Amino acid sequence: MNKTTIIKPYKWSCWDFQVFKRGDEYAFIVTEHKWATLSIDGDYKLIPVDQHKLLAPLYKGIEDNSQYKSGLYFSIDKPVAIEEAEGGYITVEFINRDLMLEYNNLEQQDNNSDLCEMELLFEMGFEETDIEPTVIKFTQRKDADE
Repeated sequence: MNKTTIIKPYKWSCWDFQVFKRGDEYAFIVTEHKWATLSIDGDYKLIPVDQHKLLAPLYKGIEDNSQYKSGLYFSIDKPVAIEEAEGGYITVEFINRDLMLEYNNLEQQDNNSDLCEMELLFEMGFEETDIEPTVIKFTQRKDADE
């Protein structure tokens, strides 16, 4: 019998990614969740994001940003169900920053004003993959003695 693990990360500490590919280029639709409840069936591993082959470039340099210094970021190595969340934000991210300019130009064209993020990526020639990682952040806290 498979066990189910429930994880409730701190507010704004959970992101899920839809990964799209065009040739050797990647695009990500990222949903940042507020007060999410995650459900994972069976065993899983936490992979530091700096070791994740697709996500590491997105998080490169995050340790230099004071807003994020106190966190440890991990990708969960299997599909995760977002059982509930109190809201969130959706962004589109690219490893190649030139693609963001292409995306923004396409988004601002009059005939594309009603297209959602996924439809814009399809217009750019990206295809959806079956890769859907979830990242969670654990906050490091100092001991009372420190």
